Amino acid sequence: MRKHDALRWLVAAALVLAAGSSAHAASMSATPIPLTMADDALDAAKATARELLNTLTAEGDTPGCYSAEARTAFAQAIEDATTVAQVKEATATYQAAVNSVKVSDDENEYWYYIVSGPSMAYCQDAVIYDMSIKSGEQLKWNDRSASPRAMWKFVKATATGTTLKIVNKATGRYMRNTGELSAKVTVQDLAAQGTGFSLNSLGQQRAFLIREGTKNPVHADKIGVIVAWRTVNLNSASVWHFDPVSDDDLKAATDDDSGYELVWADEFDTDGRLNEDNWSYERGFVRNSEPQWYQPDNAICEDGNLVITARVETVANPNYNPSSSSWKENRQYAYYTSSSVITAHKQDLLYGRMEIRAKIPTSSGAWPAIWCKGYPETNGAWPACGEVDILEFYSKSILANVAWSNATGGSQWRTVKTPFTHFTGQDPDWSSKYHVWRMDWDSLSIRLYLDGELLNVTSLARTVQPVGTYCKVENPFKTPLFLLLNLALKDSDGIDKSAFPLKYYIDYVRFYKVRSQPDAIHDATATAERPFVTTLGAMPCIDLSAFGGQVSVSMADMKGRIVRRFTADAAHGTIVLPTTEKGAYVVRATDGHTTLSGKVLIP
Repeated sequence: MRKHDALRWLVAAALVLAAGSSAHAASMSATPIPLTMADDALDAAKATARELLNTLTAEGDTPGCYSAEARTAFAQAIEDATTVAQVKEATATYQAAVNSVKVSDDENEYWYYIVSGPSMAYCQDAVIYDMSIKSGEQLKWNDRSASPRAMWKFVKATATGTTLKIVNKATGRYMRNTGELSAKVTVQDLAAQGTGFSLNSLGQQRAFLIREGTKNPVHADKIGVIVAWRTVNLNSASVWHFDPVSDDDLKAATDDDSGYELVWADEFDTDGRLNEDNWSYERGFVRNSEPQWYQPDNAICEDGNLVITARVETVANPNYNPSSSSWKENRQYAYYTSSSVITAHKQDLLYGRMEIRAKIPTSSGAWPAIWCKGYPETNGAWPACGEVDILEFYSKSILANVAWSNATGGSQWRTVKTPFTHFTGQDPDWSSKYHVWRMDWDSLSIRLYLDGELLNVTSLARTVQPVGTYCKVENPFKTPLFLLLNLALKDSDGIDKSAFPLKYYIDYVRFYKVRSQPDAIHDATATAERPFVTTLGAMPCIDLSAFGGQVSVSMADMKGRIVRRFTADAAHGTIVLPTTEKGAYVVRATDGHTTLSGKVLIP
């Protein structure tokens, strides 16, 4: 290369390098987003929007859902968007188009207010009830049932504006928020005392906040009551969705006797011993290591009552064996006597109403009860036979309980324990009076009342048992139950001997059957269009189309032992069951409201 050519090449190269350096500096000062990064951000925004459209929101006319037009427009806007800002704008437009609650003058326009959200296992799919018959009592949450106490109506708070008052169908009382942090939410007789609430949609998962202006929202607290609470987000129990009450719901929901027909009663009008065509006696030491000895002599009919008397007296135990490890045998004497009478194999009920009017002893150590059980020979040993405590009194509390079995033969409970002061605060003479305990029972739920006050609602979707070693039936509360009336004693409460003899008066026992079974609440077990357990090719699967939100799934072998537990999103539709050893299994799935089970054979 000639000298001047080399020089010319070096100059050109220097100019090129200088130009490149200048361009790089300009590039660094402007810091444009690389094309691939912009594409990634747009793709991520579109994926989030599609999840909102396809998973977190639904089409429909009910509150929290979206019209077909809004969903179609949103889908198209997502596809047409060329920037993240356009996706965000389309999302905001879509969420603003959410259906709110329709307020009308229709006398049948009622709603269930249902707790929703992904992290409330303690109250998921519970509903707000006006449990009490008294004005000013705190609202509570409970399992859903076709009860007018769980049905609410919106009325306009003012002629103009967007705030609404909320009135209960059963009582006609208005919901009231006292406005304090963690304050009680109650009901009041007068519309003027009701609170004007606003419904704030969160734009997804059918979720709303019920709040008074900007104050704390109505919240389902862990102790089973409704309060004004500080939490305002999708993961809190202050999030609700609204289901319309159908005509069938209204037909099934009644607090009067119109849905029931008397089939058996004992008014105890004949003095003397009980009619043994209806009643049997438990004898001796029976359960719970209780100190009393049960014997027929302590139950007598007189003056129109069955009177069960607990006495301080010593009875020798004919089964005494000092070397036995059984408490029923290693006690030489019982120092108290009482009675327990039952209707087993003589009078029982499958769906209907049990009503008992009684006056109970309430001194320390008294343990009167009104309860019913299923038959162990057909259902399995306790707790698989099922137990409903219409009344238990002890430790200065009134209890209303439902019990059934788990996969290992242990007990599961739906317990409501109400302090005795709740009743004596309203009536200081409560203990000296008769009261009416009631169980209303159908194929969907059990409701327990005291003097018309609803204490416990237990959905029968909750009481499913794994059939196997311990449980002979899947649901003990879809089989006949018999009644037990007893006066036990509770050592741990400290027995007040000065109060003896204890008298437990039962005025009457009445059994009513249901004239027609309610079909108001969707029973997916009976009405699912597709089988719950399916196959995909040769793989065993379960169909989640009957569920909503997160679904808890368990697999038990034929001995009732749980071999797998997992959760799934109902939006996935059908899922393949995890790999498990060959054999037959019972698969159970629940979203907290709907529960399904079925058998699967893994080859």
